[in-house]
Parts: sequence; structure tokens; C-alpha cells
Amino acid sequence: AALMARVYLFTKAPIDSRALEKTNRALSQLLPEFDNRPSEETIVHTGPAKRSIMFYPARRGGEPVGFAAEMTTPTGFNGDVTVMAGLDCEGRITKVLVTRHTETPGLGSVVAERKRKKTISNLFEKTAADGLPPNPVLDQLAGHSAADSDAAWRVKKDGGQLDAVTGATITSRAVIGAVQQMAQTFSENQNKLLRGN
Repeated sequence: AALMARVYLFTKAPIDSRALEKTNRALSQLLPEFDNRPSEETIVHTGPAKRSIMFYPARRGGEPVGFAAEMTTPTGFNGDVTVMAGLDCEGRITKVLVTRHTETPGLGSVVAERKRKKTISNLFEKTAADGLPPNPVLDQLAGHSAADSDAAWRVKKDGGQLDAVTGATITSRAVIGAVQQMAQTFSENQNKLLRGN
């Protein structure tokens, strides 16, 4: 037991450091230019499904310029999926990333990953200004907000307007549902979040 405790203490700091680096990298991809440290100003609110949602405020000159929200949903095909979304100060989704998942490679992973495919036809295409590789499922959520109709947040298979990956509808629903919960929670707490609490 003493050896296990020692190993835990020895490995905890490097693991925490790598997790913080990963979070900061995701925040820099999701948020507009900022001069604060969003990962040190985390605000936690409870979403509609009683799940904790962490909000990372981005500020420039002390004024809010956007937020990133993060939550883990247990509704993926293979379990937990952790999603981060950028929001502007009005609550519209700007970008979406999946930061952790255990979805099936080639199916659910297609919904979750942003990978640039190298083909002859796209060798000379410009990279998006934000540097994020495209992902059709995640990119279609940009511009959505809590004010949108339910159909705007559902996949076509469920009578909605959003595309899902064939064979990965469960993962598509999980990611879209998580982003909708983040947008709703932001809307319900917008004034508090803009004030920093």
C-alpha cells in the first residue's frame, strides 16, 4: 500500500500537468484572442441533466469576449464522451471539440475527431483560419443557441435538421445533446457568467 501511494504521488503531478496542457490547447482553439487565464477562472454550473458544466471565461482588457464550456456525457455508444464548445457572449456556439472519448474507431470516432484527410484534391486547400480540421457533424453546430427550436438540435433520423454519421447515430446524438445542454445552461446563467460567477 505504501508503494502504491508513493507511485500515485510521483505520477499525479505529471498527469495533472498534461491534462492542464490539453485543456489550455483546446481553449486556445475554441476561444477568441484573450489576455487572461481561462483555465484558472473556471465557473461550474449544473446543466439540465444534472451534470456539471465547466465554463472557462475568456477576457481581453478585463471584458468578456467569449466562453468555452465543457461537460462529459455518459450517452456515447461506448460510454463517456467529453465535449468542449466555444460560445460568444450572446450564447451562440462558435466551435466544438471532443476532447475525450472511447468510441469505435471508424464509426463513433468519425463524429468525435477532427483530422485533416490528405488527398490529391485537397493538397493545396487552405487551412481554416482557426486551424481546426473540418468535421461535418461538429461544424454544423456553429451558430446554434438555446433559442433554437428542438428540431434544430436533433438529427434527421429523429425528425430534426442535423446530419449524423451513418452507423454512429448514438455518438452523434450524444455530442449534439451535450452541446445543447451547454448552450441552455449558458442561457440560463448568462448574466452571472458575464459578471464572472
